[in-house]
Amino acid sequence: MFGVVNRNPGVVEAVLNDDRVYAEIICDFIHVDREALYLTIKSKGKDKITLITDSIRPTGLPDGMSKSGGFDVIKKGYEIKINKTETIAGSGITMFDNFKNILSMNFNLEDAVKFCSYNAAMLLGNNSIGEIAEGKKADLIIMSKNLEIEKVLIDGKEVKNESN
Repeated sequence: MFGVVNRNPGVVEAVLNDDRVYAEIICDFIHVDREALYLTIKSKGKDKITLITDSIRPTGLPDGMSKSGGFDVIKKGYEIKINKTETIAGSGITMFDNFKNILSMNFNLEDAVKFCSYNAAMLLGNNSIGEIAEGKKADLIIMSKNLEIEKVLIDGKEVKNESN
């Protein structure tokens, strides 16, 4: 996708100009540069930003060769390209990575939660998710002050893994 072009406006300009539209952003600093993120958030306002992933199969795996969608891909950090090309195949970012990355841009915890959860719930019109309140679905991540996951709750019940 092309960025802002003064003589041939496209999707970016349409999203920025229409207050009804949410901007969905992959906050991996590969798909969208930090400065473009700041510009988009400033232009749209914090209520119209949702962070998303474009995660494909190698996400969470060590860097190196893998397969995804029948293609040989190479993963390096969050970047996943079709092997022997410069074509981005997808992202290696998780929603938790999005959360940490937006915090690294000096947005506060409330903004990060809004971008990663609440705004998407509002976009979907789903009032049972997106915030912590009585009667809401309790799908939560409990983390340390160092942003390390300590517990995961789904429907209010702790999900166990091999380490706990």
